[in-house]
Amino acid sequence: MREVALRRGIFLLLLALGLAMAALTRPLALPLASPFP
Repeated sequence: MREVALRRGIFLLLLALGLAMAALTRPLALPLASPFP
């Protein structure tokens, strides 16, 4: 149970970090042809 919770926590942490990085880099990529809708 602890290993599953730890993996889930790490996954959520990486997901949150990825979303934060995407949010921070989106304004820089707006002038470019970004694939974001």
